[in-house]
Amino acid sequence: FYVLPPAEKAKWVNKVQGIHEKWVKDMEGKGVKNAREIHDEVLRLAKEYSKTTVGGYKE
Repeated sequence: FYVLPPAEKAKWVNKVQGIHEKWVKDMEGKGVKNAREIHDEVLRLAKEYSKTTVGGYKE
């Protein structure tokens, strides 16, 4: 796996930020009442598990 350098990762995070809000609004529009909570939990888990994968996958 390729691990983005911090500056490049920051660019990607900034570019996709609107996608998160669009997903929440789309899901709420489809009747998913806890879309925000689902979204926030996914981000929380990603942050938690990223601590164990710092630097990418290691064999």
